[in-house]
This record gives sequence, structure tokens and C-alpha cells, in this order.
Amino acid sequence: MIRTLRVLGIAALVLALSAIAGAGIAGAKKKKVHGSLTILHEKNAVSGEDRFSGVVSSPNPRCARGALVNLGFKPAFEGGGGSNIPRVTVASTRANAQGSWEILYKVTPNPAYDFQSYSADSPKRVLKTKKPGLKLVCKFTASRVITLFPG
Repeated sequence: MIRTLRVLGIAALVLALSAIAGAGIAGAKKKKVHGSLTILHEKNAVSGEDRFSGVVSSPNPRCARGALVNLGFKPAFEGGGGSNIPRVTVASTRANAQGSWEILYKVTPNPAYDFQSYSADSPKRVLKTKKPGLKLVCKFTASRVITLFPG
């Protein structure tokens, strides 16, 4: 009986402490900062690797600095028309201190489809701030879609 009460007391204490800790984490304020990505394509026939580059821009430079940039691929049909095949990340990099990024990627022909579309995106990031209880949430809109005819 005493052991059962002791176990129940410890369980109640653990639940109370986790509720207090959870409330502290959930109570953190978040400041959202929205930014955007650009993408450019440069074909390089000499090395065989195409150059995809762009800029991550944000009103807060901390969001752009070191942001992860994913180069996404999706097949396109009939002159760049959409498809229901999901977008696949084929390469990733990090933006430099100014927000610029560059990926060298070999665009190869595929007999299943004539056109390929590429775009860049960056996942949401949460950054710490010097103010206690305040987090910086960086969100970026995806770049425009570039449709290519490899070969």
C-alpha cells in the first residue's frame, strides 16, 4: 500500500513538472519574418554541370545568412505543363553571409519526359534571440519555376 502511494505520488509529481515545463515552452512568443528566394539558370556545356544560383532575401539579415536552400526537380510535359509527380529535392546548399547561393547540378535528358522544371525553396527556420521568451521564425516563399529542355 505504501509503495503504491509512493509510485502514484511520483507519477503525479512528474505530470505536474511536465505540465509546467510544457507551458513554459508553449508560452514563448514568436516573431515571424517573411522572405523570398530567387533562382537563375546558366547552362555550362564545357563541364556538363549547369549552374543554379540565386539570393535568399529577408528584412532580417539573420534569416538569410546560412539559410538552407533546396533545389527541387519535377518533370514537366507538353512544353512545360504541370504533372502530378511530386517535386524531388536533387541538391542542397547553404546561403552565404549575404544570402547568395549556388548549386552545380548536371541536368540529364530522360526519355520519359522532354521537359524538366526546377525551383528553389527553403524550409522554415526558428532562431533564438537575445530576448528571453522570444523566437524568430524565418519563412521564405519558393522561387519561380524554371522549365528546361535538357540536351
